[in-house]
Amino acid sequence: MNRIRSAAPPLVVLLAAGMPCAPAPEPLSSADLTAIGQVSDAFLKGFAARDFAAVAGLYLEEGLLNAPNQPALKGRTAVRAFLEAFPPVRDFTTICHGNTRL
Repeated sequence: MNRIRSAAPPLVVLLAAGMPCAPAPEPLSSADLTAIGQVSDAFLKGFAARDFAAVAGLYLEEGLLNAPNQPALKGRTAVRAFLEAFPPVRDFTTICHGNTRL
């Protein structure tokens, strides 16, 4: 009886951990994947061309950019200012993302 009592708490935890909390999301459609790829390609092309107005335009006005080691940047104006502070990228030709080769 003591064995059952000592095994019950870990067993309950294992069973509870295996129960899903929410249903799995629907998989992305091919149209969704295409749209994501197009936005990613536009970002990379705009960045490589230093067209930061176009890159910032990909964000909603209240959108956030979470850049590494920086506070969150909110809005297109902040995103554009951050990107414009980047030094020129000299060799962006070896990066390939999706169908875009830069």
